Order: sequence, then structure tokens, then C-alpha cells
Amino acid sequence: LKFKVGGAHGAAAAGANKLSDAFALSIRSWEHMKMAHEGDHVLRTNVAPIISSEKASLLRRQLTSTLLGGVKLMPGMTAKAHIAQGIIWVLPPVLAMTIANLVVHQGPDQVGFVIAGISGVALCCFFELVRFSVCRRGRQEMPDTQQRSWFTDYDEIDFSKLLAPSTCRALLPPKRSWLHLVLCVVFSASLLVIAVGVLNVQSIDRDLGGQGEASPGAAALALLCALALGSAHFGLVGAPPTEPTAHLYRDPLSLGGLLVDLSRPALLLLLWAPVVVGLPRPVGAVLRLATAVLPPLWTLGIVPQLDILAVWILEQLEVHIFGGSPMPSDPRLLA
Repeated sequence: LKFKVGGAHGAAAAGANKLSDAFALSIRSWEHMKMAHEGDHVLRTNVAPIISSEKASLLRRQLTSTLLGGVKLMPGMTAKAHIAQGIIWVLPPVLAMTIANLVVHQGPDQVGFVIAGISGVALCCFFELVRFSVCRRGRQEMPDTQQRSWFTDYDEIDFSKLLAPSTCRALLPPKRSWLHLVLCVVFSASLLVIAVGVLNVQSIDRDLGGQGEASPGAAALALLCALALGSAHFGLVGAPPTEPTAHLYRDPLSLGGLLVDLSRPALLLLLWAPVVVGLPRPVGAVLRLATAVLPPLWTLGIVPQLDILAVWILEQLEVHIFGGSPMPSDPRLLA
């Protein structure tokens, strides 16, 4: 809209023209901003996510499985399968807590240790016999590979029949060799024997500076240690957990590969053995507290597998105690 008025009204016409140009410019600017906003909205809705919803769900299942020590959380699992795994997971902590606070409290410690050792051997042997008796019927229909990677798709398994060979093999995978089975039995018995001396509530209360009573703090610490026991023991019966720090390939049939699968029980034994030996009270309390926080540290990858952790500790001793080179090795960089 332009004004063409001559004579005395020329200045007013010029001002009106400038106002009209400014108004038209503001209209165009508003239209450009609206188009840019709509285009930005379209771009935001069309951008692919960093990780898909299916992979995010798989990642949540893997993290939960790693926290619990290898419990299977597959799509399509029935309530029966979850209950069966829950029973396998809960049995070692319940047995250790019962023996530590009932049998040992009423009789000699040797009786509790013997009962715990027999219970550990019986647990592994019983579930291995169940797996063998069920899975031998359908040996030809089941694959020999195990899904151990973080982003590997699961095999389609019908969990409606709990005692079907495919279901039993998924929940209780076979051991790699006879040596693997023997080591699992030995570690199971050793864990329960040492747990009897660690999970006693009166002993924990004395290490915390109390009078040897069943205080709430001692009971809570005993419960956390029992949960760590369940997380470490489940891999001795079922499949070992998928560790986020497992970057190195280990031959599953070699001794190194077997020790990697037994990393959690071995670390628990190393932390609990000084408590049973009878170190000063503050040391026992600190070792129990360190044990209580192990499951989330394993899940977050802060505590690596035992072989990588041992190499890292030895390199730290070489650098800080013996004056060695600070250049890290490949396992330390991966840790």
C-alpha cells in the first residue's frame, strides 16, 4: 500500500509509506519464522534415535541380568520360568543365612561349615542331574551355541513347558567340560562354607563395634552380603553373567576361559577369606561393606573381571612400589 499525495501532505505520505514497508517486513519475518519452526519440528521428528526402542529394552534386560548374576530375562518367558530361576537364585543365600544364624549359633562352628559344604555340593550336582536328565531327550533339536553377547538376539524358545529340553537348556546351560563342572562344585561348596562365617549377624555386629547383638545395621549388612552371594553363585548353576568389561576373547575350553566364568565367586572368596581367618574388627567390617556394593559395581563395569583386575593391581604395584614404567598394558587399557 503506497500513498501518493503531493504538496503540503508530502511528508505525511512519506511517513505512511515507511510505516507500510515496516508492516510488510514484519509480516514476512513472521512467516519465515513460522516456516523455520515447522521445518525444525519436522527435522526433530524425523531424526533417528541413538538406540532403537527394541535395543533399549534388550539393554535393560541385560543390565538386570548382569546385576542378578546371569538370570535369564528373555521375551516370552512365562511366570513358571521366572519362579524357577528365582528359586535357584534364592536357595544359596537362604541356606547360608540359616546355617550362619541358627546352626552356628546353637552348636560348634565346624558343624555349620560341614553342612554348608555339603549343601553347596548338593546344589550344583542336583541341578546338573536335572539338566542332564531332561536335556538328553532332545539333544538333536538344540543348538550348541550360547548367546553371551550384549546385543545378540535370543533364540525363539517356547517357555510354556518348563521341563522341555529347549527350555531347560536355556535356563540351565550345560557346563563346558568336566573340569568346568568340578570347578563349579568346588566354588559352590567354598562359597557357602565361607558365607557361614561371614553372614553371622552377631559377628557382623562385633566387627561394627557393637556388643555382638542382632542389631538392625548388622542384619542389613548381612542381607546385602547375602544378595551378593546370590549374584555370584547363580553363574555356578546357570550361565555366567554377561559382563560389560569382557572385551578380551578367552577360549572357553581353556583354563583361562574357565577362570573368567568363575570371576565373581573367586573375587567373593578373596574378600571373605580374611574375615573368616579372624582379622581385626575394622578390617572385617570394611570387607563386608566392599562385598555389599559389588553387584552394582559389576553391573556398571567399575569392577572388571578377576583376570583384568589382577593385571591392573599388579601393574599398580610395579609402578608405585617397584618403580616400573607407567605405560599400561593392553588388558589394563581395556579395563
